[in-house]
Amino acid sequence: MEGKAIWVADTHPALDSLLPEGELVIRCGELQLQAYDGCMRSILQGVYERRLNRIVVLGCAGARPALAEYVQGETAAYLMKHVHRVDPDRWLGAPDVHGQLPEALRLLREHPFMPKGVEILAFVYDPAKECFTGVSHV
Repeated sequence: MEGKAIWVADTHPALDSLLPEGELVIRCGELQLQAYDGCMRSILQGVYERRLNRIVVLGCAGARPALAEYVQGETAAYLMKHVHRVDPDRWLGAPDVHGQLPEALRLLREHPFMPKGVEILAFVYDPAKECFTGVSHV
């Protein structure tokens, strides 16, 4: 497995057929990574356990509905806002892949448990144009 990559991709269906077979693929919602969440833990475990030296992060541009539109009832919104202190519109909102990928890159590159020398790349896929655009680091 040495020399292969971890592919970290959002859940947009346009990416399904583009992800490589036979390599570790982690689907992380809309790439809203946090320094110590489950996705980050899975990424770090993959790097260490499989001795991987490359992480490729893929986001997908294009319209998709905000998840907040699917949350019904004021109770859920109230609990999120007042008990968990999370703005439901921001947390469930439609992702801005161009804003999230640089932040994901920063989190991965600066994570205290990320081994030195791991190459971290990020790309945005545009299904309308069927092309990838590289994302530079912050």
